[in-house]
Amino acid sequence: MNQKPSYAELEKRVRDLEQALLEHKNTPGLENEQKRMVEVLQEREEIFHLFMEHSPVYIFFKDEKIRSLYLSRNYEKMLGMPLDQLIGKTMDDLFPSDLAKSMIADDQAILQEGTTQYIEETFNGRFYETIKFPIRIKGRPSYLAGFTLDITDRKQAEKALIDSEQKWRNILVNTPQIGIALDPEAGIIFANDHFLKLTGWERQEVIGKDWFTLFIPEMIRGDIRNIFHTVMNRKDTSGFSNYENEILTKKGELLNVAWSNVLTRDAQGKVLDVTCLGIDLTERKRAEEELKESEEKYRFMMESFTDPLYICSPDFRIEYMNPAMIRRIGRDATHENCYSALHGMDHPCGWCDFEAVGAGKTMEINLKSPLDGRHYRVTHMPVHHKDGTVSKMALFRDITEYLKAVAEKEKAQVQLIQSQKMESIGTLAGGIAHEFNNMLSIIMGNTELAMDELPEWNPARTSLEEIRVAGLRARDVVKQLLTFSRKDDAKKQPWIWAPSLKNP
Repeated sequence: MNQKPSYAELEKRVRDLEQALLEHKNTPGLENEQKRMVEVLQEREEIFHLFMEHSPVYIFFKDEKIRSLYLSRNYEKMLGMPLDQLIGKTMDDLFPSDLAKSMIADDQAILQEGTTQYIEETFNGRFYETIKFPIRIKGRPSYLAGFTLDITDRKQAEKALIDSEQKWRNILVNTPQIGIALDPEAGIIFANDHFLKLTGWERQEVIGKDWFTLFIPEMIRGDIRNIFHTVMNRKDTSGFSNYENEILTKKGELLNVAWSNVLTRDAQGKVLDVTCLGIDLTERKRAEEELKESEEKYRFMMESFTDPLYICSPDFRIEYMNPAMIRRIGRDATHENCYSALHGMDHPCGWCDFEAVGAGKTMEINLKSPLDGRHYRVTHMPVHHKDGTVSKMALFRDITEYLKAVAEKEKAQVQLIQSQKMESIGTLAGGIAHEFNNMLSIIMGNTELAMDELPEWNPARTSLEEIRVAGLRARDVVKQLLTFSRKDDAKKQPWIWAPSLKNP
């Protein structure tokens, strides 16, 4: 099968036939060529009409008076009229207005000057971009042709992009955070007021300067520069989207900054710049270090206590135990119930007043733990947290031996009082014994005198002898009283009564 000739070949053959017809009007055999030429022309016209019917681009041809000769079918939708009402009309015929007259004048100028123009215009609220150019017949512009594109979506996208860029630029400019932008070589192309105020530089002093030379400490400059260029070369921010490092102020002070970094690319994916938002962590870092130091100090203090100590939450969960408390119960019971771990109970302690401690009150109580049977003086103190909750810290002082010592002391004091009583009684007894001994001496002396004056046979002697014996007995009793009062270790003997051995 023969290959179908191209349009260029057909056009050349049509021109050749036209020339032959002019030169040989009556030449035999030209009928077939004329028929073929008509077929070619019909095919070209059909292609042209199909193109105009289905073209997604608006296409027009106008004559010297700027009247429409050909219009693509989509003009019906644009202008809201069928094509047969549009052909042969000017814009002023269709939409009489000064704007229409101005457009006609512009089109006539294009034909007269023979130039090509690119025009952006709006119609019925939509944006269009048109290319207009003259078609020359026998060397002179005879027709005006053009292509029109509906660029409304592009315009809206461009506007959205501009609005977005403006919005984000406003955010970068006015945010109370650090905002900078660097080109792919780390040149500074943007710095917001907050950053300049924080670092002490003027804008004209930093724009265009190398970021690393001006702001990165020398000891870490090489490492961070390598990371930056690695990211730029591979065109993603993996490991770099969130980064933290120190920067220098104009005075040489160090600021610790946490960065969030985003790459900006063009339509081909080429990196245009990197935008960096930063938060100054210097004060927070300093506060964290101070808090850490404080926590370590107080933890050291609590762990140095020889007395058991623990902290528990309002729901009686142990949050911390010092080593002394761990030694007391034999394990680390953090997160367990305090009443179970510390006292071996299955319910909260009856002596615990967490509500009072939670209100900020410090309390001291004495208790005997069911776990080990020992006595403790427990001090309960509130521990306030940033979220408003309050934990309880309890310090156990083992007072078991102290209570034993107190009991022994009390017992000794009772014994001392009893001893003092006995001493008082002894003193009293001594005094009584002396007085009684004086009276007894009189009784004994007179008794013996009376006995000496009575003969042996006198019955009264027996009575006097009984008195004398009772006196002797009384003398032994006095002697014992004197021995008791003087704490004498003299040997005590029982008194034995014996009748008088004298004969009557």
